[in-house]
Amino acid sequence: MKKFYTLLSILIYFSFNVQGQNRYFDLPNELKDNNRSIEEVFTITNDENGNLTLFIDDNKTFNAYIYNKEVKQVNQLKSDGLPNKYDNIIGYVQNGEVTTLFLQHRNKRKYGAIQFDFSTRQTKEIEFDFKLKKEAYIEALSKDNKLYLLTLEKNSSNLNIYTFNGLKQSKNKINLDFEYRIKDIHSKDLYEMLLSPNGMSSSIEVEKIDNQVPISIEMASATNKLYKTLNGFDLSLDKSIFETFIISVNLKNYTAEIKQFEKPKYSSLNDYHSNSFLLDDNIYQVVANSNELYFEVKNRNSNEVLKNIFLTKDEEINFKNTPIIQDKEGDWFAPHRELEKTSKFLRKIDNENIGVSAFKNDNKNIITIGSYIEIAGGGAPMMMGMPGMGGMPGMPLYVSGNFSLYAGAYFSYTRGKSVRIKCLFDQNFEHIDGPVEENVFDKIKKFTEKLKNNDTAENVFKWNDHVYYGYYNKENESYRITKFTN
Repeated sequence: MKKFYTLLSILIYFSFNVQGQNRYFDLPNELKDNNRSIEEVFTITNDENGNLTLFIDDNKTFNAYIYNKEVKQVNQLKSDGLPNKYDNIIGYVQNGEVTTLFLQHRNKRKYGAIQFDFSTRQTKEIEFDFKLKKEAYIEALSKDNKLYLLTLEKNSSNLNIYTFNGLKQSKNKINLDFEYRIKDIHSKDLYEMLLSPNGMSSSIEVEKIDNQVPISIEMASATNKLYKTLNGFDLSLDKSIFETFIISVNLKNYTAEIKQFEKPKYSSLNDYHSNSFLLDDNIYQVVANSNELYFEVKNRNSNEVLKNIFLTKDEEINFKNTPIIQDKEGDWFAPHRELEKTSKFLRKIDNENIGVSAFKNDNKNIITIGSYIEIAGGGAPMMMGMPGMGGMPGMPLYVSGNFSLYAGAYFSYTRGKSVRIKCLFDQNFEHIDGPVEENVFDKIKKFTEKLKNNDTAENVFKWNDHVYYGYYNKENESYRITKFTN
């Protein structure tokens, strides 16, 4: 346990940004000591009392500050943190005035926690006495004041769920055997369905999605995706050329239901690429090659087809509301170009990185179809210096993009590279003419383009029905947070 002492006194003042008329407040950087500076910032919002907890990592100590709805600081606390190999923050639990952060060791087998007790003004650093054995880490989920650590027993379909209520831990197992298949009719286990090649080896890869925000094609192109639901989560699998599998897990009673949805088009020769996206009660599926594209929307409960589109390379795309956009890597002066022909679009998206995403805004369905662009030399798009995109050299901690979903979605949406079209449909999935309105991510991106030296400790989060963009302001050595209307 550690005694509390004041690390900094924060004076919050409000003013208006002249360019965008966006209200902002500054947190003066009195943390700086012996050349220390802010390395990473992330937030937790409390839905029960509306408070915001701001965590600042200054490369030596780990600091937490609580603000109420009136944006007044009500508490602060610091921790020296765990050993530096616990460098990935995967989730949290909040119970009253106690906030517990959960960290993963870089070997992905061991776990620890930092507990901030604001009532006693003490912290506790814990290394848990269990580690994963013959299990693969899938994801972590913070929900209903609990943390759920999801693992899969290797070469099986046995899902293990470690539930943390504060520091209390329990374990439940769910058998998810099913007739999964990939390219042939032979059944596969869930481990093989989730396995993705990674250089000379293979690993489980799952992208956690917040489908209530705009999602980039980069994120939507993931083969396996996890969506938080009211009672638990949905896990979608798109490795099969025949169908999309959806595993719905109820975390209240640790039960599961598995469904499969046939893809609009498939081939035994595997010359099509496909993917899917989940939003509300619907599943959106796309299948394409260089000659044709199939797009379909189905109701997940009734399996009713709500929309079906078939497109060939010789046809005009009469259902798009934007040009065919192709981003260009590393070109700040002309970051994208427009493609004219459908045939070029289909050739560009005819790869394993195909994706579809859906987002609702003012009773309109905004559908994005495309594929992400790999940088020269292969590999994923460059995301250096972005919260949720992995640790930077020298950083003691980094925040998993699957912990900070809002920030991860924003940076992927605004800085990723893809080929794509956006399409507008009404509630009955009839096409709507007209431009696609700016969303909050578009507004923040436009705002940041006018800023200078704002590439340190960037963060985006939602709080009390507004969206905030934060960055370290080097001019006055403060952390500046600007408010946007969602």
